[in-house]
Amino acid sequence: MSVRIGNAFISYIAYIGKMIWPSNLAVFYPYPELLVRWQFLGSVFLLIAITLAVIWRAKRFPYLATGWLWYTGTLIPVIGIVQVADQAMADRYTYIPLIGLFMMAAWGIPELLKKWSYRKRGTFYII
Repeated sequence: MSVRIGNAFISYIAYIGKMIWPSNLAVFYPYPELLVRWQFLGSVFLLIAITLAVIWRAKRFPYLATGWLWYTGTLIPVIGIVQVADQAMADRYTYIPLIGLFMMAAWGIPELLKKWSYRKRGTFYII
């Protein structure tokens, strides 16, 4: 059970990484025989840090809370705490949870670009 819980925390972060850079995708991800402690602790720390940042900015940017809760909430049934098969991760289960992260990006990137002083130079105009 402790390996499954540890793998769940690592998988939350791994799915974010695979959303940003989809490489080394596989049909089957075998369970590791032993969890690497720094990966587990780093994943827990990163999840807590993102959650606290989202809570801190939720009043001004409510889409952050919506997206983050969507991602973390919809990934719970398929994250692997309750063992269904032998896989450690399954990319095929992330299409709905990743909607939350894409919501955060869809509203967050334009918000960040409002403050960018060079946005007129970086914008391409089609004539």
